[in-house]
Amino acid sequence: DDCLIESLDIREKTALLFGTELKGLSDDAKSMADAYVKIPMYGFTESFNISVSAAICLYSLTPRIRSSGIEWQLSEEEKADLLISWIISSVKNPAIVKEILKRETGLGEGS
Repeated sequence: DDCLIESLDIREKTALLFGTELKGLSDDAKSMADAYVKIPMYGFTESFNISVSAAICLYSLTPRIRSSGIEWQLSEEEKADLLISWIISSVKNPAIVKEILKRETGLGEGS
């Protein structure tokens, strides 16, 4: 039940997942996917490498999203929440940084 990248519904927030070139996506990622997208290929190539696949998808989706009138940009709150999530997963003492960010920005109170 896959669709072409040009037909992907862009009205909902979407995450594109790309598997490794050797193993593809994990079974967990595949089981949680709402949709599968295929990129048309012509010629003798058997598959695109991961960077080419990502570039083709973004090249196809970006102008569609920007010209759609859909509110596609993250809100300041969403940006702050993503930044805090990243900090928590990558900084040795994330609690201190999280509190500083909350105090300085007033955002991220939901995290």
